[in-house]
Amino acid sequence: MKRKDVIKRIITGIGTAAFLGCASIPFYSLAEDTPSGNEAGTPAEDTEEETLSENEAGELPEDGAEGSVSENGTEEEASENGTEDAVSENEAGQVSENSAEEAVSENGIEESAEAAAASEEEEASGGEEKGKPAGQAVYTGITIDGDLSDWDAVPKYNATGTLQLAAAVQDENYVYLYIRDDGNCCAAWAGPHTDGKFSFVSDLGYTTIFQLKNNPAQILGVDGASAAYSFEWGDAYGEWEIAVPVDHLPENIGSYSFGFYQGDRFVEGITDVRYSGKKGGDFNGIVYDGLYGDWTDYPHVLIHYATDGTEEKVVDGEGALYTQGDVLYGHCITIMDRHQLEGGNEMLEGVVLRINKGGSPKNYFEFRYAALDAEGNIDWHPQLENLPVGDYEFILTDVHGWGNAKNLKELQEQGVDRDGYYGRVHISVRETSDECEWWCDLPLLAERLGVDVTDIKTIEVKYEQIGDRWIETAGASSGAVAGIAICASVAAMAVLRRRKRGEEV
Repeated sequence: MKRKDVIKRIITGIGTAAFLGCASIPFYSLAEDTPSGNEAGTPAEDTEEETLSENEAGELPEDGAEGSVSENGTEEEASENGTEDAVSENEAGQVSENSAEEAVSENGIEESAEAAAASEEEEASGGEEKGKPAGQAVYTGITIDGDLSDWDAVPKYNATGTLQLAAAVQDENYVYLYIRDDGNCCAAWAGPHTDGKFSFVSDLGYTTIFQLKNNPAQILGVDGASAAYSFEWGDAYGEWEIAVPVDHLPENIGSYSFGFYQGDRFVEGITDVRYSGKKGGDFNGIVYDGLYGDWTDYPHVLIHYATDGTEEKVVDGEGALYTQGDVLYGHCITIMDRHQLEGGNEMLEGVVLRINKGGSPKNYFEFRYAALDAEGNIDWHPQLENLPVGDYEFILTDVHGWGNAKNLKELQEQGVDRDGYYGRVHISVRETSDECEWWCDLPLLAERLGVDVTDIKTIEVKYEQIGDRWIETAGASSGAVAGIAICASVAAMAVLRRRKRGEEV
């Protein structure tokens, strides 16, 4: 064979080997870029077929090598040139295969298997891990339409009773709620009183209520709210999604919780985005003036009778106590129609003060109200019920007093020396609410109860017409809002003047 033909065959063999070596590069690159999760399985199967075809093609350089050996007689050189290329091709195919396996493993097959196992374990446990977002979904907003997929990115929390999970998220206009129940709309009769009542409770203690009903799914007690329910017979659970306008949220200074009315809270610390976490409250003490605005950012407690069996969609009332210097202040408000029918009497009848949580009558002081005219004359039997819409003020005296003084001068002569009475109350009767605030002189109160003012550790008040709940002082003149007794302000009263005890009024 001519030298030219020998050279030509050598070049052809080398070219073939080079071509097949290059063919392995896209496969290796594909393995490196293998997507994670379930998609990784498809490229991995394709690459096996490509690897086989490459290994089969690897035999061609060996033939080429033999041909070149027989032609030019340089067996050792041909072996190095041809066989080396073939080995490199086989190794390239093997490396690509191994690399593909490593790449696939790194890019998610093992993780996917673990995730699947975790998912199976989660389903077996009957709920999601507390506070854990479902999957890797991205939150894009909530639409109340029965399609629950837009809740995938919202953390779910464990609920109680016949409810499995709950979630909440807010925007500028609505609070969106998710509830997973045991099916058949059972959230509509869930809760401590099996009446489907839920509530928001703010960081100030204010409460608002709504109620779920079925057939069809609906939410009562909130104008502009909407609800949808997804459940079919045989399902392991049913799912609610609810939208509540933000103006139904209770007064707060940045956050609130969601749960049963007078029961378990499911989601705590929900941020009221209207304040962007910047509102810290504007409480700066109380001024007795009948305007009430200074009570807004002060902690209140729920007062209630409306529990099992009532169809009311609002709380009975809310109240608070506050001490400042030697004065005790009180506040109460109700928007419940049933109480407002009393025209103010619900806040004036059966108001009882108690010190040190005592059970003895000597620990109690029951309010009695009298009216004054411009000349200081006393009316001991003023109208206290069915008051027309308007504002009213009364002096605060002791229900066990004689009640025979005709004016303030005579009242003072009977032994009550701060203007002749213990305090005053201002009440506003409105179309949609009744509200009152009052003050009481603490040294006079201590004297009336026969104790040293420094011995008063706690003070509570109950509005018996509104609810069976003692309201305890929640702060002192320092403006603290922790759940404490009178603390600093009462302790400081040790230096206050002592009054000579007179005849009971």
